[in-house]
Amino acid sequence: MGRVVRVFITAALVALSVITVAPSASVDAATPAPSRCLMRPALQRAPTNPPSPSAQPNHCTILSIGDSVGLDLGIGLTHEFANQRSVVLISRGVVSTGLVHDSFYNWPAHLTDYLSRWHPDVVVVCVGANDHSSIYTNGRSVPLLTLPWQAAYQARIRQIADIVRRFGAQIVWVGVPVSSTGGYRQAMKAMNSIYKGVMANSPGGFYIDTWDLFASSTGAVRPTAKVNNRVMQVRSLDLIHYTPIGCDVFATYVIRAMATKYNVILRPSTPAEITG
Repeated sequence: MGRVVRVFITAALVALSVITVAPSASVDAATPAPSRCLMRPALQRAPTNPPSPSAQPNHCTILSIGDSVGLDLGIGLTHEFANQRSVVLISRGVVSTGLVHDSFYNWPAHLTDYLSRWHPDVVVVCVGANDHSSIYTNGRSVPLLTLPWQAAYQARIRQIADIVRRFGAQIVWVGVPVSSTGGYRQAMKAMNSIYKGVMANSPGGFYIDTWDLFASSTGAVRPTAKVNNRVMQVRSLDLIHYTPIGCDVFATYVIRAMATKYNVILRPSTPAEITG
């Protein structure tokens, strides 16, 4: 998908998906609270004696951020949450961004602004597609995946997690699905291991492994798959990004994982699942 088209989709998605909510109480940076969303009756599985509708809060706010792959996920999440009135989905995927080149787009700064503005209950993060390069830290350029590179990259992931936690939200880090071939593929796989490790040691962190979601039986990336029993194109020609139905498959998988993890009711509007 061309950059102009993707930027247009970003603008359209923002216009359709963003619903500004009233600011919550001031944030206590020293005492991160558990996610308000996950405590809400509107999303909890039905109890024996459910509360009256008037006693249930109106919605849960989910902020989805990331690079162009995260943008694809945000498109899918917006579609799949369209009919769930208890969920407000705010998508802020930005093309060509990541955690390595923070001089181009500083995610910690923008994330802080988003959290201050919308006070989401859950933040879904999907980055990495543009991070397969040297990282500039401590006044020098560090080669990809060397131990110093990994240490610097881990620090930037922890910074994102710490910012989310200070605002009392849960963080869901979505790994990059299998993509492309060669060195790029290996870099993505290595970075997924880093995301998983950092989330395992971050209070409130949850990592969703999506590597095999679009993989063939041999582990190769597959551009087509049987979705809801129909063979469809799920990946773009670059084998990195996604078609509209691929975005829905991606989002459905993430929603299912979140629902299982938090034991809450999150129903995709039009579930798209790989069936063969």
